[in-house]
Amino acid sequence: MKRLYNSIKANCNGFVVRIMLFGIFGLLTTANLAQAQAVCGTSTTVTGRSSLPSAQSSGWSVLEGAGGSFSNGSNRSATFSGQTGILYRIAWNEQHPSYGFHRDIQTVVFYDAPTAAAAGPDQTVRYQATLAGNTPVAFDQGTWSVVSGAGGSFSDVNSPTATFTGTPGVTYTLRWTISNVACSPDSQDDVVITVSPNNAPVFTSSESTLVDDNATYYYTITATDADNDELTYTAPTKPGWLNFNAIKVGDVSTIAGSGTEAKTAG
Repeated sequence: MKRLYNSIKANCNGFVVRIMLFGIFGLLTTANLAQAQAVCGTSTTVTGRSSLPSAQSSGWSVLEGAGGSFSNGSNRSATFSGQTGILYRIAWNEQHPSYGFHRDIQTVVFYDAPTAAAAGPDQTVRYQATLAGNTPVAFDQGTWSVVSGAGGSFSDVNSPTATFTGTPGVTYTLRWTISNVACSPDSQDDVVITVSPNNAPVFTSSESTLVDDNATYYYTITATDADNDELTYTAPTKPGWLNFNAIKVGDVSTIAGSGTEAKTAG
């Protein structure tokens, strides 16, 4: 962390009054960027704010940032040039024999056109897709959005590799947009994510629907699933005398029991 101290001194009834001014600089933060002059390109006109009458000497200086320069460092209004992706702190400096030293500090950031967006390859998935967008350069930001398709969501809309969760049977068009605060237009690229439908399982066994009084009844259940999902068997309705074994081996489960209800539906 650096501290920049400026001072202004003035005569007041023979006494010298010195006022200390300081500014903190050196850290690149979101707040710094918000306060900076955002420029699309590599040069801009800067104008120093003067507060001293008839300054004895004045001129521009670069406090932070590599490669910055002025077209005329002694003019209060000058062209400042630099490199993209660097935050510059520049100062208009004035010196007065009676009022002392004054410094007007300004912040400038130069931007390139937004990074060319690449949303990654199209995918066909079961439930979720790991997206493969490209990473924006410094000071750019990427954002995912749904162009078409209902019911989808992102784990993080600003992550190029976000997880997208969709609805089975729906095909989505997703858009990866890269932008910055200075340059337009934004860069965009689309990707198609197809979420496969969730097919219903199919019973492959045939049940017996009749059983004699007090006879033991067995029905071994088998089923298949086209999506190879794990199957879970339940018996929402059944006679009270009939036991249901929900523990299955592979895709097989069993219903068994005996009772006194003749010719009872199983």
